[in-house]
Amino acid sequence: MKKFDRKGGEGHKLHLGEKMTGHRLESSPYEVNFQTDIEFRRLCKKTLKQAELAKFRDAILQQYFFEFYVEDLPMWGYFGEVADDNLFDHSQQQVYLFPHLHFKVNFELV
Repeated sequence: MKKFDRKGGEGHKLHLGEKMTGHRLESSPYEVNFQTDIEFRRLCKKTLKQAELAKFRDAILQQYFFEFYVEDLPMWGYFGEVADDNLFDHSQQQVYLFPHLHFKVNFELV
């Protein structure tokens, strides 16, 4: 098995419009190869502090999402979900942070 040593989180230079709309482009530690199944592997291990969890909770409640590009094709996803839709009392809502991302990339021969 190939050793996974790819680094992530390297920022990319943004154009003015991207900066104004809040884009944050960074490279990713994910490696996707054509027609190759990849078994689960841990990319990092991090213990979140209470303040970091609070930021994630707020972002999940506001339905923030991430966007990836694979070969210039966009992919979107959420990094958590709200299980209880109590719209009036956010303190009572059950919020879950997804600890893993699962990707399924399909292709079609034409």
